[in-house]
Amino acid sequence: MRRGRRRRTRRGLLNPRLGTCNVSRARGCELPLRLRGGRGRPRSSLSFILHPFSSVLRPPSFVLLLSLLLTGCGGRSTAPPKAKNLKVMAAASLQDVFREMDRTFEANHPGTRVLLSTGASSVLRTQIQQGAPADLFAAADTKNVDMLAKAGLTSQTSVFTRNELVIAVPASNPAHIKSLADLSRPGVRLVMTAPQVPIGHYTQTLLARIQQSGKFGAGFAAAVKRNVVSQQPDVRSLLAQVELGEADAAIVYATDTVAGGAKVRAIAIPPELNVIGAYKVAVLRHALQPGLARDYVKLLLSPDGQALLRKNGFMSSRTPL
Repeated sequence: MRRGRRRRTRRGLLNPRLGTCNVSRARGCELPLRLRGGRGRPRSSLSFILHPFSSVLRPPSFVLLLSLLLTGCGGRSTAPPKAKNLKVMAAASLQDVFREMDRTFEANHPGTRVLLSTGASSVLRTQIQQGAPADLFAAADTKNVDMLAKAGLTSQTSVFTRNELVIAVPASNPAHIKSLADLSRPGVRLVMTAPQVPIGHYTQTLLARIQQSGKFGAGFAAAVKRNVVSQQPDVRSLLAQVELGEADAAIVYATDTVAGGAKVRAIAIPPELNVIGAYKVAVLRHALQPGLARDYVKLLLSPDGQALLRKNGFMSSRTPL
């Protein structure tokens, strides 16, 4: 037999390089030892797969499997993009309306999640000054935002809503409070916040106005302060004390009595004496998502945002102080 010429065996054709192949029965081939990893230099399975005659040696299903594996290894990743987090710090009185606002914002910005943190505006402002991460700060006054602006920690500020004060009493009103004058009556249990908290500052301003008017007597403000049984960290804590019956009354925002529902009643304060607080929002200079923060401010000032604020008892940002 001439060198290089194939010869037929009982099992099929024999090629010195490829081994025996049963063509008639298509049952595959037997590899020579040097291709099977036997005597001689072993070859890896991959070198066999990529052999120029491999199409003769492997069944169609293996070819398909190999194609899928190689395509999967070389293809691009189809993992969804990472969600963006917008960190918002807001006054306690904004807790309920901002939760609704957050849902609207997330619906308009797919892939964005709003992380809301609420508390006393003065406490949140201090946290921001100390480096707490946040993109947006919404306060129940203008003072706390202005302090951050003066320190160079804001890039954009706007007044977006206003709120007025009311007297909150339990639904059963056990102390029979009917007006401001009743707050000075001996035995009435009142709760307040510290003066640096916006609601505390507004309350002190209200008492000063009443004192100057002389409407309830010279000692009215002092009598009211004597009735304070505890000091709470923020306005929602004042409301909770009234709801639980731990206090007979508290001066809160009108929006808080809306949030309190059937558990509390609101007693109006005469307009000539009442205090209207302006709420200010700021995009923070160290924001990780400044673009989203600016979009949130746009939502607050938009007709839809203002309608949602009014629905929760807030006033227009253009309401005179």
